[in-house]
Amino acid sequence: MSRQLFSLGIDGWGVDFCADLIETAKDSGDSHFVVCSYSDLASQRFSTINYFSCLICNFSILGECALDEIAKAGTAS
Repeated sequence: MSRQLFSLGIDGWGVDFCADLIETAKDSGDSHFVVCSYSDLASQRFSTINYFSCLICNFSILGECALDEIAKAGTAS
C-alpha cells in the first residue's frame, strides 16, 4: 500500500515491527520504511515530518491500547 501512495506523489512512511518485512520493502527500492513498535512511534523521527494527516493501519487492529498509541503518535508534534 505504501508504494502505491508513494507512486501518486504522497509523502509518507511504511512502519512495521518486523525487521524482515522492512528490509524486503527497502530492498525493493523504497527508503521510507522503518522498523518501529507502536509504543515507540511517538519518539520515532520521520525525516522532516512532524505530524501525519492520515494514518493507515493495515492488520494493526490489535486492541484499544494499540490503536490509542498509534493515534497519539500520529498527532504528536
